[in-house]
Amino acid sequence: MILMDGGPDGYQLIGPISKKSKKKDMDKEITAEWARKTADTVLSKKVEAELVECEENIKQAVSENKMTTTIYSFYGHIKTVQELESRGFKIKQYDDQRDGSSLTISW
Repeated sequence: MILMDGGPDGYQLIGPISKKSKKKDMDKEITAEWARKTADTVLSKKVEAELVECEENIKQAVSENKMTTTIYSFYGHIKTVQELESRGFKIKQYDDQRDGSSLTISW
């Protein structure tokens, strides 16, 4: 392959482009099993963090004698919603282009 330069006189030949390759060795430890386990771990941490945020909002609402709480700018993962529903909470999620996302928890 030849490298060309577009100077005032148009394109000029400068010289060949080197085909030196900086090839990296593949990491043999990266397998489908590793990817699944890593993704599951990341998801578990995400769901756990979402549950903590929901629990904090529930405690705050209860201390204010409310029967519902809404968390704005929050769209919970399906596993978070399922866990809250298994605890007896009613969940409604909203994702509106104008107002953004929110999660309402009632009991």
